[in-house]
Amino acid sequence: WDVRRKVLVNKNDKHHSSIYYYPGYFRAKLMIGKEIIKEHDIQIKTDGWLGVIEADWGIEPLYFKQDDIVNKTFVEVNRELLQKYEISHHPIPPKIRLFNQKDIKDIMTDNFTFETELKSDPDKGNSACQKVTVLLQAKNDIMIIPLTNVGCVGDISLAAFGYYVASDKADLSGFGCTPSEWTKLKIECKRGEMKIFVNNKVAYMAKITNAPTDIVGVQYRFNGPCAVRNTWLKGNAGKVVF
Repeated sequence: WDVRRKVLVNKNDKHHSSIYYYPGYFRAKLMIGKEIIKEHDIQIKTDGWLGVIEADWGIEPLYFKQDDIVNKTFVEVNRELLQKYEISHHPIPPKIRLFNQKDIKDIMTDNFTFETELKSDPDKGNSACQKVTVLLQAKNDIMIIPLTNVGCVGDISLAAFGYYVASDKADLSGFGCTPSEWTKLKIECKRGEMKIFVNNKVAYMAKITNAPTDIVGVQYRFNGPCAVRNTWLKGNAGKVVF
């Protein structure tokens, strides 16, 4: 679906390679015209938590050392760390991503519970909406959950394993919060029926439409300094603590 990665290759060549700068689960396709000839799944895992500063397309991002971002109680990219790496967060805050991708088996997209707490700490006036995105990565599928200041809920969207809705056609006001304070996000899914809670209140309910598949990791996207804590995932196969 990401056409930026589409590359024309010579039919007489024997080898082609590509670089993925970010962790995740990808499905590479060999095509002749519009016909898919072969597919190959690629999972790029992390060794625990990975923090990066997002770069423009095709440019290697800045990778933080794990010791820089992980302590006993939470994962954090703070102002001091940005200053250490000479990353300016004024007037435009850097796009920060946090990943935890691993081998997780038998926690399926149609039957799971996920919980996390997060906080955003941008400079005043630079990111008034304080938009945060939480992603659950599955094998060849994804869930993308928005969180934002209450005044900005008119410009967000939700994607959930085949289900999609945008705020111009649905009430997504439940995803409004105060991101500069610790915000609790919880997702409960049973037999494909999903409930999303923000600070213990139901924010949205939906029915997942795609076929069930394994969940393999989590990702967060922030604008500026941020922190994550108390993150876990549970299914029939047990509980995974991130």
